[in-house]
Amino acid sequence: MSPVTVSPQLFLLLFAAVAVFHLIVLTLGRERLRRISKVLLVPLLLGYYVAAAEHFLFVVVLAGLLGWVGDILLLKHDKHRRLLLGLAGFLLGHLGYINALWHFTGEVDAIPLIIAIALIIPLGVFGIRRIRPIRAMRLPVCLYAAALGAMCISAFCLMRYRGDSPGTMIFAGSLCFAASDTTLAYFLFRKLPRLANLVVMATYIAAQAGLIIGLAGL
Repeated sequence: MSPVTVSPQLFLLLFAAVAVFHLIVLTLGRERLRRISKVLLVPLLLGYYVAAAEHFLFVVVLAGLLGWVGDILLLKHDKHRRLLLGLAGFLLGHLGYINALWHFTGEVDAIPLIIAIALIIPLGVFGIRRIRPIRAMRLPVCLYAAALGAMCISAFCLMRYRGDSPGTMIFAGSLCFAASDTTLAYFLFRKLPRLANLVVMATYIAAQAGLIIGLAGL
């Protein structure tokens, strides 16, 4: 009797349906449905990765799971400890993605890499100055920004090396992560407008999808 296999496209279809549903209930302010749908997003993407990846890497699953834990912890970010733990989960997740990206990256041109670093560092400093985190959060935010910047640079190097659709998708996903986290961080200690929350989640969904689907295609 052959084992039952699940089509990768089924996972993608379910992910797309849950993503649209999540954005709708977020806009409508249905808090309970928002939390339930948010928790389902990353597991569906990881299901797709496991079913579709030609070159399976456990570190990709681990990175996604760490981000998923961060999702759960940040469902209520009014508690300082939960906020720090959620931030730590995403930071470790970015380190996992960095490991996976460099696994598929060969030789790197020095000049584009230097240009990318030269752009990322001042943008990160400018972003942190605009966000103005409270004193207790300055070091964690700086460490997280460094990990996020390193992930974006790693994605850029992979795109430059491969020059294919998965590489471009991964780099676009990394930029969406930066946009999502910057928007969230800016409003974290302020009142988050509903439209800003929609931007945060739309770019976050695009980020995880770009990274995980792109990595499955390598």
